[in-house]
Amino acid sequence: MTVLRTDVPGTPEGVRDALAKLCDKLHREQVAEDRVRSVELVVAEALNNIVEHALKDVAAPTIRLSMDKTDQAVAFEICDYGTPMPGNQLPPGTLPDIGDSVETYPEGGFGWHLIKKLTVNLRYDRLPGENKLSFQLPLSDEIRT
Repeated sequence: MTVLRTDVPGTPEGVRDALAKLCDKLHREQVAEDRVRSVELVVAEALNNIVEHALKDVAAPTIRLSMDKTDQAVAFEICDYGTPMPGNQLPPGTLPDIGDSVETYPEGGFGWHLIKKLTVNLRYDRLPGENKLSFQLPLSDEIRT
């Protein structure tokens, strides 16, 4: 069942508004609160990465966000017309070296690890002029692979 199809302005404000709309839809679909928070975290990481990296030099940045829900999972497709991922592939998602103290923790590098840990069927495709990221978030722990 299609739950959400929307164009998201490729800005921090656009991402914030889209996340609020997404969480509202999931609550109305009676998705458990812990799953809504996981969805919010993953989608926020993906959208913010797109805004910060893929769309940083695009004049009128837009992201297409689609969400479909079944009894088992919430599936997403996120598309943009920005810069492709390096090497046209997903980042490895390995945790950065955090060192010995909080002061040496890196500022970034955790997002793709979280995305890979919380999703299934994660896929990135570079189409002509377009990035397409798709993934699913299981609605129960029994579906994790």
